Amino acid sequence: MRRQGLTLAELVVAVGLMTMLLLASIQLFAYLLSSGSKTTASMVAMNLATTRLEEEISGLSTGNGGVVGTYTLDPASNTQFYYQVTRAPMSGDPAAPKGAYLGGFTVTVQVWWNSASPTRARPGVGLQSVQLSRFIYPRTSVP
Repeated sequence: MRRQGLTLAELVVAVGLMTMLLLASIQLFAYLLSSGSKTTASMVAMNLATTRLEEEISGLSTGNGGVVGTYTLDPASNTQFYYQVTRAPMSGDPAAPKGAYLGGFTVTVQVWWNSASPTRARPGVGLQSVQLSRFIYPRTSVP
């Protein structure tokens, strides 16, 4: 009489396939977790950039154009956010028929995290920054 069951070769193949599936699912979950934390940091950075841009336009800012370290997202990850506000005046010749006279300025807010420099990429992740700009044309009174 012949016994029914798995041979050693069948058992090794089955365990190998299950191990490959388990490793693939672990890698997938690790990628999803890192992607979620990067998305959260991007949303926080965009909110910070929007707030600083609105403060700069409304005149509530302190006028500091340098790099400012602001706050951490959570103490466990210690994600430090930095921002920089710049103003660039736009000019032109009002008498030139084809030249545009802009006379305003562009306010740009750049927010970055996980590095002290906005141009330094984090290994395996890349640059982590958000930038917002708005053109401001000051109103003048018409006689």
